[in-house]
Amino acid sequence: MWSVLAHLPRPLDDVRMLRSLLAPDGVLLLLTVNAGSLKLKRRREAWGGFTPNHLVMFSPDPPRRLLNSAGFAAVVMPPWYGEPVEAGTSRLRPRQQRRLRKAIDRGNRGNMLRAAAFVAADGPGRSAGASRGRG
Repeated sequence: MWSVLAHLPRPLDDVRMLRSLLAPDGVLLLLTVNAGSLKLKRRREAWGGFTPNHLVMFSPDPPRRLLNSAGFAAVVMPPWYGEPVEAGTSRLRPRQQRRLRKAIDRGNRGNMLRAAAFVAADGPGRSAGASRGRG
């Protein structure tokens, strides 16, 4: 569900339906805009996340609750530092990148929220890279 969740009028119903389609070892990947992002706080109206086709906006905690309510046994939400930072192509100085990462790691989660929702409780432990980005 890459950039889909904010467009759904009844996200819980839709995520429950998707959960019912998954195999016992299935995983749902999700990406949505973060209505509590640092970028929003800095840019306000110029942020770009508030559009007429975004019906539901999420801050960092509600996606986890939504996925748990839909029946997923485990949810992993790694932070989103932004594509340039994650790809190593950012124009930020190293000190600025460290400050950005610390702010995001303290709970803001970044401009986008991403999650991996597992049907099985041990799903995160079986997935590649499970030791990174838990939270």
